[in-house]
Amino acid sequence: RCDDLGWIAAEEAIGSSGLNLENEDRERVGIFVGGGAGGIFSAERYRRKMFERGWKHARPSLLLPFSNCAVTDGLAEKYGLKGPRMTVATACSSSSTAIGWALESIRSGETDVAITGGSESLSEVTFGGFNCLQAVDEEPCRPFDRNRKGLSLGEGGAMMILEEAERAQRRNASIQAEILDFGLTA
Repeated sequence: RCDDLGWIAAEEAIGSSGLNLENEDRERVGIFVGGGAGGIFSAERYRRKMFERGWKHARPSLLLPFSNCAVTDGLAEKYGLKGPRMTVATACSSSSTAIGWALESIRSGETDVAITGGSESLSEVTFGGFNCLQAVDEEPCRPFDRNRKGLSLGEGGAMMILEEAERAQRRNASIQAEILDFGLTA
């Protein structure tokens, strides 16, 4: 599910940006994706089958999408991209960090354009972990409410095409935003 959310978001980003990958040097298009639990939902199904029917009946193929890099690698394969690629797993900051690394890759001249963003799917493990921390609010998300009690978990995917402003203008792209800089601390 996480992979599907990421791939659909990337397809929408490419389409809405007007980027024609056929006209791009495939070695100069980077992919920088953030995610946390990734395909853990699939691993949970494997575990459930293993406990219900024994390990011989659990399909090992359910563990293939477990890796966080499945979205990144899948996009590279689908579009034949050979540029830099990175999967970032820094919990809640994963997608923001991936966008920052994409920006740095463009600034350094390593890439001309980047597909960047992130995707995440809700899983029993994720929900259970935040619930054990007593961080889940029973009420809807209210981040600026003084009486909030926690967070609301969700899932989704969001991607963008990142490139230098002059390059986007030359190809008459519909520019949605400009990133001036980013920072990362521990």
